[in-house]
Amino acid sequence: MKGQQIVLIVLGLALGAACLCVPLSFMIPLERSGPIDVGGTEDKSLLPGIKGLVVRETGRGGFEVLSLPTRSAVSFSVARPWTIHALAGPSATGLTLLVENDMMAKRHRLVAVDTTGRREELFSRPGDALWGDNLRNREYVSDYLAVSRSGLVALGVDLTERQLYDPQMFVSEGDLEVWDPKKRSSRRYPVRALDLGASWFPDNRQLAYVALAPRSSLKIVPGFANSFRAEEVPAVHVLDTVTGATRILHIGMRPVVSSSGKHVLVADNSGHTLRFDFATLASTPVRFEGMYSPVALVGDDLVVYRGLPTRGTATGRTENNSPLVGPKPLLALKVGSIAKKTFATIATGIDPRWSVDFQPKTP
Repeated sequence: MKGQQIVLIVLGLALGAACLCVPLSFMIPLERSGPIDVGGTEDKSLLPGIKGLVVRETGRGGFEVLSLPTRSAVSFSVARPWTIHALAGPSATGLTLLVENDMMAKRHRLVAVDTTGRREELFSRPGDALWGDNLRNREYVSDYLAVSRSGLVALGVDLTERQLYDPQMFVSEGDLEVWDPKKRSSRRYPVRALDLGASWFPDNRQLAYVALAPRSSLKIVPGFANSFRAEEVPAVHVLDTVTGATRILHIGMRPVVSSSGKHVLVADNSGHTLRFDFATLASTPVRFEGMYSPVALVGDDLVVYRGLPTRGTATGRTENNSPLVGPKPLLALKVGSIAKKTFATIATGIDPRWSVDFQPKTP
């Protein structure tokens, strides 16, 4: 995936340099178009229902753990030359898991950090996590992590890049690896998982992940995943990490299992999200204006999501941008009620390029 992007960028720059009649500014968008905020009145009554820990990147190798509803925050940093490649958590005990990358030394490592800042390295392996091995269309580790309540962490490893058609997307496909930081042990599952997200069930045993499945075996929901027309398409699966058994759940990607374990959110590549009910097998559309991506489903109704900030609270645009992409609007972390169709802001200033995760407090 990244190899093809590099080739396209190099070809584009070479073409621009060769054609003197085309100014370089033509190739560099100064600012992305589109809305930077959304209207509406916030429902502050939703906020007391959001209790738990938020972890988010803060830039320059830093991250923050925010406790809700007290809003007390603790900041941490990664020692240079290491940078944050992926981040998730915290667990119910406050354990944050990170994949750190040293691009110059071409090494990456999995690290657990507790709320006091104590760090424990679970593994350190050769390979640049950011760029992978472009000559072999290989990536060493996924861009996502999934952390369970008990602190188990799942990630994709030894990934091969591939092009999908209908839907049109570059993806990486590889094994799933699950680590137990307490036991410092791991297990690998050859399930050919796609780098399109994963989420734990509250039993700390089952893991929702994404893999290709025959379209003919899936229930098609009208208006959802319309571009998923190939014989094999991305679908949410469930892995039993004890037995290794898997089952197909629902067409779509980027699963988010509810804290109750009764529902899972699934998305397509066109901005649509569904809430799938395990008991009734019914799918309900989930939509909040300006929603980018769900982060958590608290109980069965409250969706924590990244989205455009509410009008009057916008905090600007991203800095240190690619000249070929330009600045993007900073997002907000919000909570929305599916039943009430209302929303409220939890935090602002969320860079869309950086990781953010939420672990609800258990009763």
